[in-house]
Amino acid sequence: MTEREIQLRRTLGSGPPDDLVFGEAAFSDVDLVLYVGRANEDDPPAAFQSQLNVETTTQLNARDTANRARANHTGTQSAATISDFVQAVALVAPVQAVAGRTGAVVLAKADVGLGNVDNTPDAAKPISTATQAALDLKAPLIVSQGNTTYGATVNLNMATLAGTHQTISLTGNIAFTSSNRGTGRQVVIRLLCDSTQRTLSFPAGWRFLGTKPANIAASKVGVLSLTFFGDNDSDGVASWGVES
Repeated sequence: MTEREIQLRRTLGSGPPDDLVFGEAAFSDVDLVLYVGRANEDDPPAAFQSQLNVETTTQLNARDTANRARANHTGTQSAATISDFVQAVALVAPVQAVAGRTGAVVLAKADVGLGNVDNTPDAAKPISTATQAALDLKAPLIVSQGNTTYGATVNLNMATLAGTHQTISLTGNIAFTSSNRGTGRQVVIRLLCDSTQRTLSFPAGWRFLGTKPANIAASKVGVLSLTFFGDNDSDGVASWGVES
């Protein structure tokens, strides 16, 4: 192909100017295409465009789409060089901090308000103080038996005797008192009288079901049951029975 000078001009219209002749070229601002004047009717403009490596609008748009396609991007680029990248990532990041900590976070149970939680098995968990106090007032399933030492005055400490069966062997007269009374505390006492009739005395506040006994006959066995419904002697209800 013979080299020659070509006159270049711009056109504001679409398509090649009507007066474009051989030896001239016109660049369309609308089409973004460089048109070259033909030597004759058999010399198509497309041939000149290909020889001059001039792309059509469609070709340019296709190349722009390819340039923007993520699949065509390789390598790395600093985040600082990408406009608003850091701000955009900060907005969509699922977790910014945990319990006020950032980075490689290791949490303790206290960091999330679970300081009192542990892995104690259910069977090993202690009961509350209130629950234990309530259980202490319950009568035991198996009633323990014991002997209370005789004395002229016998104090029934309901804190230690509650829920038990006691035996007292009388060798003299006896007067009962009580302490540490409480609702639900009860005791059953078996009195074994010796060969002499013995006098029995009780707190004035105790209320007896039936007649309050004044004594027990010689060599007889009597049973005294006592239940408290409060903290005072007057809250005590007793019953008495003796062998005939």
